Amino acid sequence: MIRTNNAGKGDAIIIVLMAISLISFAIAGGSRLVTNMKRSSCYKKAVKTYEEGLDKSDVTALENSRSGFSEVQGYKDSDMYLSQIDNTIANVDNYNNAEAYRDSGDYAKAIDIYSELGDFKDSEDKLEKVAAALYSKAVDDANSEKYDEALNELSQIPSGVGVYDKSQQAISDIAELAENQKNADIYDSAYEAYKSGDYSSAQSSFMKISDYSNARDFLNAIGDYYYKRMPTLYKNGDYKGLVQAIEMCDERAEYPAGYEKVIQIRDKYKDEYTEKVEKKSLDLLYNNGYGEFKSYINDSINELFDSAAATSILNAHSPVYLSSLTPYEEGEWQMTDKLADIGWSNMGLDFADGVTDDTGHTHSNTLIGGGCSLAYHIGGQYELLTGTMFVQEDCQATSDDPVFLLVRDGNGNDIYKQTLVSGYEPKSFSIDVSGIDDIVIYFDGYTGTFVDNYYYGAVGELALIK
Repeated sequence: MIRTNNAGKGDAIIIVLMAISLISFAIAGGSRLVTNMKRSSCYKKAVKTYEEGLDKSDVTALENSRSGFSEVQGYKDSDMYLSQIDNTIANVDNYNNAEAYRDSGDYAKAIDIYSELGDFKDSEDKLEKVAAALYSKAVDDANSEKYDEALNELSQIPSGVGVYDKSQQAISDIAELAENQKNADIYDSAYEAYKSGDYSSAQSSFMKISDYSNARDFLNAIGDYYYKRMPTLYKNGDYKGLVQAIEMCDERAEYPAGYEKVIQIRDKYKDEYTEKVEKKSLDLLYNNGYGEFKSYINDSINELFDSAAATSILNAHSPVYLSSLTPYEEGEWQMTDKLADIGWSNMGLDFADGVTDDTGHTHSNTLIGGGCSLAYHIGGQYELLTGTMFVQEDCQATSDDPVFLLVRDGNGNDIYKQTLVSGYEPKSFSIDVSGIDDIVIYFDGYTGTFVDNYYYGAVGELALIK
């Protein structure tokens, strides 16, 4: 009996424990069920918000859907939605911008964005419609003669859209219209310049449209005008005007019908002018010295007398400076008995560069010294002896103490004699020494004592010319 009662109590305890376990399990299961129901509801709401935001291009809704998916992160494909929401928001922003550009009429910018969006929403369809709208606008602009605007608009229609082929044909047609309009404007401007006598401007403009209308006729008329002026300009010695006239019509583009005859007369004048320049330059060389000869040659270079011709003449008469030659030794000249000694020797005569005269001009290959002579054997191979005699800067030469220069040939004949005092311009000379074998140069550009030597005169650029 006692065991029976104890057994009954044990069974009762077991039953109670089992009941408690069942109740706990039921409570736990119910809690999980409630949690899953909440997550499912939240997920569905987030999906709906996402889809509505995507459909309406509502960035705020998409941001809200992000919050919903974040609450059920890990549930179903919430993580997938979270990973693509940022990209979707960016696409929606771009899409909205494209719509705004389209509505404002800025089709080009809308096209750029729709093209980048690809198959996002209805971007491809919108791209087609906006491209068609841009094409229509371009056609309207072309009809209003706004050719540059139309061409720019057509160039922004991308390949692959329905109106692309039409846009390419339109570009070709409108470009031709634009070119014709541009040529017409240039033609009108050129014609006005021609009527006013501004042939230079007219020619320049007509050359740009030489194949348009009768532009070549005007170019030939302008070329005839300059060609017919050339003989008179040459006869009157207006070489500058002649060169300008030649330069206006010596090319095919400038004078289609007659540029060959311009070249022929140019070459004729070129030969004649070169002869004139050479003749005058040699006159300067013989009468004024090498310096003026060289300056005249260089100043004369132009279309008729080019640098090659100038170099040829200069080279033919290039100077040989006495500073580069070796004179007779002291006493050697007197010992030849070719010239009576007047008591001078070649002591104290030197050549120097950078010697400045009293007008501020600096000379090279300059003979300085005083009361002495130099003798040279020149062998009859030179035509001229040239130089410039001057008083040195900040110095004084008087009639009692002038700068003195004497040149004699080997037979004792004076071939040049000159004096110079302060206050007078430097004296350039060019002495004929053709056929002379020997020359003696007596020079005195010195004053002072043995204690106080002072050179006040000089002869610059002393040279022999063939």
